[in-house]
Amino acid sequence: MKQDTAAAAAAPNYSTKKLHEAAMAALRESVIRETRIDPEQVLTKFGHDWGKIREAVNTKVLREAVAETSFAQLLRYGVQKELLNIYELTDVSYRQWALVVPSKGFENYYAPVFRAGLPSRVERGEAYPEVKLSGIEQTIRNYKWGDILGIEEELFEDDQTGQISIRAGELGENMAYVEEVWFYQQLLAANFTAIGNETSGGGALLLPMLQYAHQKFRKVKDGEGNIIVVRPEMLVVDTDEELVAKQLLKSIGIPQNPGASPAAGSAIYFGTINPLQDAYECCATPFLSQAAATSANPNGYGLDSATPPKFLVMKKRGMVFQDRTALKVTQEAPNSGDGFKTDTIRYKARRRFGAGDVDPRFQWRLN
Repeated sequence: MKQDTAAAAAAPNYSTKKLHEAAMAALRESVIRETRIDPEQVLTKFGHDWGKIREAVNTKVLREAVAETSFAQLLRYGVQKELLNIYELTDVSYRQWALVVPSKGFENYYAPVFRAGLPSRVERGEAYPEVKLSGIEQTIRNYKWGDILGIEEELFEDDQTGQISIRAGELGENMAYVEEVWFYQQLLAANFTAIGNETSGGGALLLPMLQYAHQKFRKVKDGEGNIIVVRPEMLVVDTDEELVAKQLLKSIGIPQNPGASPAAGSAIYFGTINPLQDAYECCATPFLSQAAATSANPNGYGLDSATPPKFLVMKKRGMVFQDRTALKVTQEAPNSGDGFKTDTIRYKARRRFGAGDVDPRFQWRLN
């Protein structure tokens, strides 16, 4: 009798009510799992033709457990993916030579220390000379950047080319360009005059200017008067002078001043070399002159008031770009707020970053 009671207690409870509840739960889960839309598959099939996607949702070709929000979810996924992809693919020049660091606060503190000084010869019985450490202090603040783009829902529905989605995705490209402009604005704001790291008066990019800057840049001294031994690695120019820079750096013979006519009978003899050939990398950006532009200087000219600024730099030294938060994209809820009243789909792009010149001694301003 005791064995029968124990066996009954150990047996599972197969009551009709519990079996029904378990079956219904499994059915609901299977229905949701089978009808859930995969955004990646939808974009692969329909591309960015949001009119066709809307029609597929309305005609139940694409089925979702919550049909009312399926189109908005697909749209958010598509635009966000486009935006982040465009941001990652946008070519920004500052990453070629700036020191890019993560940041964890409102601002970062930097204190580069100068060289302690070279050892001195010590005679027998003499005391060793003492050297001291000194440096500079610099802080770089992180700022918040962003904007909101509102697009009428009808534009997405009637767009046959996908360009509306692409234009929305260009929020990411614009953010990358803002990083570029802000970075070069901080470079131009550095006080090169105080440390002597600039060519007085500037001018167009010519061979004599580059030779002078190279010679002076190689003997830059720190705050204690010690030679830093800077090695110029990159020539940073505006796109206005991109071809001129490449002429100087890529010529196989001794380069003439760009635009000048060679002397009659001139020739390149065996053994003639261009000492500047591949001496530096060339970094060209259209945003260098834009960063220098002001109401009084709308063309963004440099020190000569006629040509864009340009720099000879050592990579990964001096100029710092701080990453505080990654680019974030948020879509406003389509069933509330102003978007609900006007059928407007609104996207917000947000990012925090900062930039600054910790030590201008590692850049030489040519103009």
